[in-house]
Amino acid sequence: MYKNKLTHIQLKKAFGIEVPKKMNDLNAFVHLVDQAYSKYEYDLNILERSIKVVTEELETANKELVLQKNNIEKQNEELKDITYVMVHDLKEPARNISSFLKLLNAEIEEKLSDRGKEFIEHIKFSSNRLEQMLSDLLKYSMIDKSENLFTTVDLNQVFKAALHNLHSQINGIDFKLDKAPLPLVYGSFTHLISLFQNLISNSIKFKEKDQALHIVVQTHEEGNNHIIEFQDNGCGLEQKNKNVLFDLFKRGAAVEEIEGTGIGLSICKKIMRSHSGQIWIDEKHSDGFKVVMRLPKLRAN
Repeated sequence: MYKNKLTHIQLKKAFGIEVPKKMNDLNAFVHLVDQAYSKYEYDLNILERSIKVVTEELETANKELVLQKNNIEKQNEELKDITYVMVHDLKEPARNISSFLKLLNAEIEEKLSDRGKEFIEHIKFSSNRLEQMLSDLLKYSMIDKSENLFTTVDLNQVFKAALHNLHSQINGIDFKLDKAPLPLVYGSFTHLISLFQNLISNSIKFKEKDQALHIVVQTHEEGNNHIIEFQDNGCGLEQKNKNVLFDLFKRGAAVEEIEGTGIGLSICKKIMRSHSGQIWIDEKHSDGFKVVMRLPKLRAN
């Protein structure tokens, strides 16, 4: 009796078939089970076909996504090449404008009025600025082209080279440096020099006029990364400028006040990204300017 009751409940629950209370005829029972099994096979077949259709659709969608990804990567590479060629080719006419302007100025300088000389100076300033912007854009466009030149790099030597490149600027100011020993990393020696050179150059540009420039560089480990903190005691930044400072042509000061193209920190950001790292401004630091960099540790192999 117990077995029959259990069979009724199981059949109804599993297959939705009402089983008679009295099951004296074994053939009738087998027939009901056979019906239930057929229904199960039918439902299973529908489920398998549905899964197959969905799987095929997912595979097709995945192939399309891979194709789109490859196309986007190819277009990005083409755009990088076009940018490089355009910027490289534009440098020549920019240099020509500057050169011919000098010749023109030498030829007619004595005939020019004060207002005419002022116009010449404006053109000269704009021409020099255009040439510098193109030069910086060329550096920016070349960053992704050097990943095959990555090797083990000593950041102490990198920092030393950056200071050497800025020797003439540093000599002209009162300068103090506190630098902790820096780690070895995997990267491009040339671009990491550019990273620190841009940061130091920025500190020099934005130093307070009435005090010595003091740069502090510290480092510590955080999981699988090196954290490098670079800070100075310069004039700092307004809060509204901090979020956009790493964007191309964005600056923390008016062009009239401090020279620059607004590309330096964008170059820093792109260099860090090409090294699988990050760079950001420490917004809690209010005295001067402070950036924090995260670089992966050197792998054992």
